[in-house]
Amino acid sequence: MEDFNQLFDDHLFNIDKADSKTIKLKEGERRMVSILFADIKGFTALSEKLDHEEVQSLMDQLMKIFSHSVDIHGGYVDKYTGDQIMALFGAKKASEVDTQRAINTALDMLQKLKKFNSILNNSPKYKSLNIDFSIRVGINTGMVTTGAIGKEREGDYTVYGDSVNLAARMESNAPINSIMIPENTMNLVENYFEFKDHGDIKVKGKKDKISVFIVESKKDLSISHTTPFIGREVEIQKLNETYNSCIENLSNTSFNKINIISSVADAGTGKSRLVYEFLNNNNKIKDKNTYSIGHSSNVSSQPYFLFITLLKDIFKISELDNNEEIRNKIDIKITEIESKTNKKLNDHTPFIGFLLGVKYDDSRLENREEIKNNINIAIRSLLENICENSNRLKIPHIFVLDDLHWIDSMSLELLYFIISTFDYNSKKSNKNSYYPLFILTFRTHYSLPEKIINEVNYTQIDLKPLTKEDSLLLINYLSKDKDINEDKRTELFEKSKGNPFFIEEWINLIKEKETFSEVLEESRGISEYAIPNSINALILARIDNLNKNLKTLLQKATIIGEDFFLQILSKLEEKLGFDKKIEEPIHDLENENFIQHFINQLDHYKFKHILTRDVAYSTILKSNKKILHKSVAEVIEDNFSDKLEIFYFDLAVHYDMSGNDEKAIKYLLLAGKKSFFIHNYSQSKQCFERVINIIDTNINNNVYKENDQEQLNNFYESKLFIGKILLSTGKWDESLQVLNEIKSNNNKISTKTYQNTLFAIGQLHSFKRNIKKAVEHFKISLELSKKNNDKIMEALSIGELASSALDSGQTQAALKGFEKELDIFEQIKSETNISIAFGHLGQYYFQNGDMKTAMTFFKKKYKICSKNDSKQQILIALGNISLIHNICGEFNKSLKILDEVLSISKNINDLRNQSLTYGNRGIIYKNLGEYESSLENYYMQQEISEKMKDDFSKSNALDGIGLVYKKMKEFEKSEEMFKKSIDLKIKINDLNGHATSLNNLAESLLFMGKLEQAENNFNEALKIFKQIENHRAFNICSCEFSKLMIINDKTNDAIDTLSKSIKYFLEINDRPSINSYLPLFIKASRLSNNNHQKELLEKVSNSINDYNTDYEIEMGINYLLEYKDDKKLREILKNQKLSDFQAGYIHYNIGGILKDDNEMIISKKLLQKEYKKYNDFNCKYYIDKLK
Repeated sequence: MEDFNQLFDDHLFNIDKADSKTIKLKEGERRMVSILFADIKGFTALSEKLDHEEVQSLMDQLMKIFSHSVDIHGGYVDKYTGDQIMALFGAKKASEVDTQRAINTALDMLQKLKKFNSILNNSPKYKSLNIDFSIRVGINTGMVTTGAIGKEREGDYTVYGDSVNLAARMESNAPINSIMIPENTMNLVENYFEFKDHGDIKVKGKKDKISVFIVESKKDLSISHTTPFIGREVEIQKLNETYNSCIENLSNTSFNKINIISSVADAGTGKSRLVYEFLNNNNKIKDKNTYSIGHSSNVSSQPYFLFITLLKDIFKISELDNNEEIRNKIDIKITEIESKTNKKLNDHTPFIGFLLGVKYDDSRLENREEIKNNINIAIRSLLENICENSNRLKIPHIFVLDDLHWIDSMSLELLYFIISTFDYNSKKSNKNSYYPLFILTFRTHYSLPEKIINEVNYTQIDLKPLTKEDSLLLINYLSKDKDINEDKRTELFEKSKGNPFFIEEWINLIKEKETFSEVLEESRGISEYAIPNSINALILARIDNLNKNLKTLLQKATIIGEDFFLQILSKLEEKLGFDKKIEEPIHDLENENFIQHFINQLDHYKFKHILTRDVAYSTILKSNKKILHKSVAEVIEDNFSDKLEIFYFDLAVHYDMSGNDEKAIKYLLLAGKKSFFIHNYSQSKQCFERVINIIDTNINNNVYKENDQEQLNNFYESKLFIGKILLSTGKWDESLQVLNEIKSNNNKISTKTYQNTLFAIGQLHSFKRNIKKAVEHFKISLELSKKNNDKIMEALSIGELASSALDSGQTQAALKGFEKELDIFEQIKSETNISIAFGHLGQYYFQNGDMKTAMTFFKKKYKICSKNDSKQQILIALGNISLIHNICGEFNKSLKILDEVLSISKNINDLRNQSLTYGNRGIIYKNLGEYESSLENYYMQQEISEKMKDDFSKSNALDGIGLVYKKMKEFEKSEEMFKKSIDLKIKINDLNGHATSLNNLAESLLFMGKLEQAENNFNEALKIFKQIENHRAFNICSCEFSKLMIINDKTNDAIDTLSKSIKYFLEINDRPSINSYLPLFIKASRLSNNNHQKELLEKVSNSINDYNTDYEIEMGINYLLEYKDDKKLREILKNQKLSDFQAGYIHYNIGGILKDDNEMIISKKLLQKEYKKYNDFNCKYYIDKLK
């Protein structure tokens, strides 16, 4: 027999074991019932091809499948007649959703029949028969009579009457594979389904023709609403205007920013309902695929929860889908999108699957550094391509993000990433544009971050409470069959304060009280019903009005969350020993307006309002909460074992609330590590802090022993992660305090935790440039990693030690370390780490002036990073390659690479790298002498820094601007910029940056002739550089200070200072610094008549690999002084493009050495011209000497 089990949802019901006992109805009872007739076509023709037993067997299977559909939708199979099945909905208890149940059953039958045919046609046994069963369905809702038929036997009863006959006529007139209903039945459910008018038809037994309709599909609504929408005309108009404006912008490609419109209101005022009404009633929104809906949760803290719900809506994924079903839905939808857009999205599928709990075999998922970027890009690319599909219809795609006031931090970051980098602009000239409209809802206490508002065209609709007039209209509508006097209506308005949810809840309450009439004296009348002062009290009164079983079921649902699946609640009931068949009581709760089902998923419910959930949850006894939370956790473990990772945090919460500390710790650690992996530091820290708190409490209460090694490991591992989080978020002092605490308890922890702690402390000291302490900790970390056979940590420790050696000028030790690091990573074939080792070797050769070898290693790093799509490491590699081109004077090559760096940085919204790249571009344009372009880039760096609120980056931008103004000889402006930078450096305690800015300021003050201030700043800068042991910066600053020494005629001090510094530069092979300060050294040696100039010059001669005009000038002056021959200086004057100062300086020395007054006159004119233009003190210095 073929496998039809997949059509039975046998995890919910077992057909073979189903209770066949029918429901006994009282004879002669009249009730409102929905009747469904379904007639299967194709079995008669099949009888000519197959043996009648096989035909009967197939018929039996299909009838069981259809019966199952009836059963799971709350119906009852009345009878089978040949190829026909008759089902009843509301036979036991009538409700307002019976017609919906009947139609949903019919839609399910059509879907199941399609699958049934597919299974047969793929079967070797039946494939050649081309079986194609079809079905006609008729449904009608109306009054019927129930009673026994013939001699009374158990189960022998049916319904009869005109409503039954009409349902049968609907079936016989329905087109093949369709559902027909009469107009009066359609009117009952017109808000829930899409219908096609089939005209008027004549049916047997009816005098006049009747209007009939064909059911096409469920309406594309998130949640159904039955209450009229009153008093929101202005707000709806605003939504429509924004949407129409987007359509217009799309048609003429006049959009420059994404549009966001927010519906903002207090709880119960109708912010989500407003969006629902807009989507449901705007005539231009016809295709259900042109909008997608996601929501945040106040119950689940799962990272990316908002976008996970959005993805589930896009891919139509149910919580009940297993991993294989989810993967299939993802693949089908991605293929569909790709076929329409001709864009490849498969590369992003693993990261979409990662969020949905589906594992793909992709090495990029293991790369912690890149996981966040890859998730961001994957979701943005998906949304862009979804937009393209909608834009082809000349409308924007709408993304509804509901309840943003509960948004988790990772979703908020992703939202900002999407709106900051959405590629709406590059396609404007093309028909295939990416143009969305985001509709957000949130409560009044929440504010959308300014950084998001600044990126978009933003509109906010502030939804106020209903006016008295509108409130009374709503009250009148909801209570039209109730006798509520004017005073009570006014009181209801006043106490509700115009909150429509409050009004609905009170009127629901009085309706319920009438239902339970035994509780009330009917003579009291509605006018006596009290109206509570608060909505919470009102909800509680309604909950208390429920019978015990319904109230208990509602409470259990609150344990699961603000939305829940029927299966999970059913499994919970079964686990607790209750009847797992809860469809009927769930429908009762829906009828009572406590919960609502999602139209797209009939087994998925949510509380009508979060306040309902909160109030119901608060009524559960604490002892019962523990039992229920534990039971829900166990249901999740038992039923979602293949995708448990997405439930880590929820399981941690459930077990924590249940008092099961062992399981709570287990899942808190798993949730914390997962959050740390995706850089969700806030939730990760929350998890680890809770672990520490649980263990601390249990040790203090003697639940755990103080020497419980397992719990001690959990405790200090959590401490270590907190230390790492503080380190990653720049809280270095707090991190060091935590890490030192772990270190001091090394006798209580595992060697691996101790090893990782020491490595983290080493990193922290390295960041703070405390090289000695960093080396001390990296050495112990290395020793322990060898003992633990932890090759990755061994190599990382060696690499950090080599970096420290390089910073300390121990070049051979650094090279040996970097080569050993690379060797280990190559042994264990860790490509990501191999690329890092290549980068370290590139840095080594770069610092030692071997640009060719450095370039080779940086290119190797780039090749691996490109292969693995490691964007952050690609940026580092390209940045270093660009730097080498810049140093080699290949400025255009450098700029071209920086353009690529900037493009990647913008694509992943890496503002830090954007800022850095604009700064590097500023340097290159400054070197090219294109000062306006340089300033433009530095100001962009400043703007982005302010956007990030990154004072470090901003201060560097200010330094860069100051240096350009210094080059432009606008010294007052440069002084202003350097002072601003210094203020920021002090604020953020950046000692190295502070000293650097002090040095820059001193140079500008020197040019301005403010010699005493310059000297003070030089001395302060040198003091700080010495304190933090930044030897290279100390020597550069010393060289700059020597310029002031020369001006003050302290040439011996200058030559001593310059000699020491240039020898240091030789030791570390810092060729750029040698090139910069050698001319000054030559000048100082000449002025001081120092004889060891030639000896040092010989040592540095190999370092002069680029033409340096200042060097040639000083060597030309020395030649003039020795040989009284000015030919070399004349060649420079003739062939080089010199500033007036440089030319004046040459003529000054020719005139002085050769005693030529004419040269002195020329010099004076040039120097005065330069001084008048720039007010440069160097010019004044020589002008004064000429006097």
